Amino acid sequence: LSWIDLNLPGENIGTGSKESLVNNAWAVFPNPVTDLLTLQTGLSFNGKVSLTIYDPTGKLVFQKLMNGSSNQISLKEFPKGFYFYQLSDDQGKQFKQGKLVKH
Repeated sequence: LSWIDLNLPGENIGTGSKESLVNNAWAVFPNPVTDLLTLQTGLSFNGKVSLTIYDPTGKLVFQKLMNGSSNQISLKEFPKGFYFYQLSDDQGKQFKQGKLVKH
């Protein structure tokens, strides 16, 4: 998985100001999470965003295409542990990545 960077927890993968704005506009919380994970942006957003979650071995464990500027995902059934997430736009372009801890 080339997107898993040794420099994590830095979540900004964009180098341009537009990419940085989009990246920083999305919040993924709470972290650590016990049940509901919230993805939210303060931008006016009517498109689709894809949340993908991988376990520490790089195995895909969750993927969902969502609409709108605020979404909640239940992680209640996930085993406790450490995960990586990435957010992508409807064209498949990744714009945010990070670590996630499930308690």
